[in-house]
Amino acid sequence: MYQKENTIVQEIPDFYHPFGGKMDPENRWIKTKKMIPWEMMEEKYASHFKAIGRKAKKDQMAMGALLIQQKLGLTDEETVAQIIENPYLQYFIGLSEYQGKKPFDSSMMVYFRKRVTPEMLEELNDALCIKKKTKKKKDDKKDDDDQPPENKGKLLLDATCTPADIKFPTDLNLLNEAREKLEAMIDESFSREN
Repeated sequence: MYQKENTIVQEIPDFYHPFGGKMDPENRWIKTKKMIPWEMMEEKYASHFKAIGRKAKKDQMAMGALLIQQKLGLTDEETVAQIIENPYLQYFIGLSEYQGKKPFDSSMMVYFRKRVTPEMLEELNDALCIKKKTKKKKDDKKDDDDQPPENKGKLLLDATCTPADIKFPTDLNLLNEAREKLEAMIDESFSREN
């Protein structure tokens, strides 16, 4: 069962962490969270649930965890460990304050992957690309006066210094050498037995 809540992106000063200090608004996870159209993603995520049953994890948590895992190239267990240790990642997945415990078990990542379909990720990617293009157009209008100079000249590359004695995996001599060495090892081990 999925219960929709207000998915307004929490402002940084509202995120509480016991270490004191303030979170950096220029952090990549804070910037990324502001770019994602969470309302659109929540509708698609909620469509995977029935009206009754156990309460599901929020879309920000599911999609955020998958994005963290993908961006950092982590395993399911390591993703959860990184989220526990990092307040920026906890903010990114929609928690309201820092907590030193697991927000979910690493086995939940399997369910997250089932519910966040490739089509959803493609739509998210398209939405983010449109936002970036719009932002770039606005920035280009501001920087019309600062046009970079045209590229002039030619770039010449020379590959004559590349070593020619490198053997490639498709080289038949490698296969023949491996066969000969293997035969010698077999002969030696057979002669020891007799």
